[in-house]
Amino acid sequence: MVAQQHNKFKIFVTPAPAGPIPSDVLADVGNFIKEAEIAAKSIGVEYLEREKKVVLSIGYRDDEPGYPVTVRCVALGKQALDPRTLENAFETAALVVPNVICHEFYVNEDDEFFLVLMAQA
Repeated sequence: MVAQQHNKFKIFVTPAPAGPIPSDVLADVGNFIKEAEIAAKSIGVEYLEREKKVVLSIGYRDDEPGYPVTVRCVALGKQALDPRTLENAFETAALVVPNVICHEFYVNEDDEFFLVLMAQA
C-alpha cells in the first residue's frame, strides 16, 4: 500500500456552479496531472457555502511514473440520507466511468449530491 501514500497536493478553486463542476475545470485537473507527469492518488472536494466556491484537491506522488487520468462530476440529484441508497447511487454513477481510482462527493446548498470520480485514462 506504500504506492498509495502521498504528501503532495494541488488545489483548484472555482465558483460554485448551479450544477456539476464545469468540464473545463475538471479538464484543468487532468491537464495538470498529465503535464506534471505525476501519479495521482486521491481527490478531495469541498463546497464552501459562505464563499460560494468549490475547492478540489489532488493528492499525488512525483517520485513514481505518472499516468493520465480523467475527472468527471456526476449529478446524483437529491438523495435520501440512507447508506444503501447512496451506495447504489454512487455505484450506478461509477458505471459510466471505467477504472475509478478514487472518488469524492459534495452536496450543494440545494441539497443536490454530486459525485466526483478520478479514473485512470
